[in-house]
Amino acid sequence: MRGKTHRSWWARKEGLIGLLGALLLWTAPCVAQEEQVVSAGQVDFQTYCTACHGQDGKGAGPMASQLQTKPADLTQVSKKNDGIFPVWQTYRIIDGTEPLARMHGSEEMPLWGDVFKAQEGSATALARVRGRIFQLIYYLQSIQAK
Repeated sequence: MRGKTHRSWWARKEGLIGLLGALLLWTAPCVAQEEQVVSAGQVDFQTYCTACHGQDGKGAGPMASQLQTKPADLTQVSKKNDGIFPVWQTYRIIDGTEPLARMHGSEEMPLWGDVFKAQEGSATALARVRGRIFQLIYYLQSIQAK
């Protein structure tokens, strides 16, 4: 009787170990892919956002003093939203469909969705435009103050 119990326990243990191993193998590429997405978002952030929001995203870029309204501190977005990063609102701000007066303070921020659409070359490139916007969003999530 004791032998059966021992084997049954061992079989469950081996099954659990196999399941955990499979989970690790499945998530490892996801982590690497997430890092690539954040890195691509950082490149677009450095290219398009740092002039106003600064290298660190805190709103002190070299062009900030030229604006009527101080650029937002992008590291505080989650904190100002009860610890939750507002993905869809951020998406709409970047692509230009969210009125900026509430969150940004003015309409001085370029409509990056329009800029990205022009760069991608056609309306059929909408998926690439959305991808670039989400890359920026993932980067912004990665710089949130803890």
